Amino acid sequence: MNITVISGIIRRDIGPQFGTPAIYIEAEAGPLSPMPPAGLMYEIEGVSEGQPLLIVLAGDAFIDQPYQHLVDLLRLAHNQGYTVEGVFSGQQHRGWMRNLDYLTVSPRPGLKKRDWEQLETTMLIGPQPGTSIVARVRTEEQEADLEFADRLYQRYHGTYPIYFTVDPEEEVELPADGEAGSSLDWLFGEVMSRGMIGGRILP
Repeated sequence: MNITVISGIIRRDIGPQFGTPAIYIEAEAGPLSPMPPAGLMYEIEGVSEGQPLLIVLAGDAFIDQPYQHLVDLLRLAHNQGYTVEGVFSGQQHRGWMRNLDYLTVSPRPGLKKRDWEQLETTMLIGPQPGTSIVARVRTEEQEADLEFADRLYQRYHGTYPIYFTVDPEEEVELPADGEAGSSLDWLFGEVMSRGMIGGRILP
């Protein structure tokens, strides 16, 4: 597999595993590196000091990695007590996603009919339960992102858990008094005003 990043142990920052100690793995498309699944698991065990933690496969580049490598990696991880989450846009799917413990999709605004179909197929392939949706709201694109988050909520609330997230470091103008406030307070107000009270806001 073409692995580019193996993080240290960090806190999971979105989705149902929020706050869980995790090891992030990132990949990129292109020529394969000499990193077979057993070698990757060896590196992961070194980082975790043998403690089975959550492994997060982050990014759509994993979709393009050799199918059997992902099957083998999931098998090795599970045999050693690790759990595995995939975090993808949801626009492509592979059969090995059935073997994930968790699947988090974070689709982007502007989906067309075929894109919605791909997203729904991806979520159906993912573990049930264990599949969830994260709607990212960028304050500089707030109207478009909020409309898209609302559409995701109306379409999937009650079927999949839905999480809303925004950069907590940003300041925005709060509508109540026109003063600058935290982006989390702003997002909370927007979620409540749109009636998306069944979702969860992540800090």
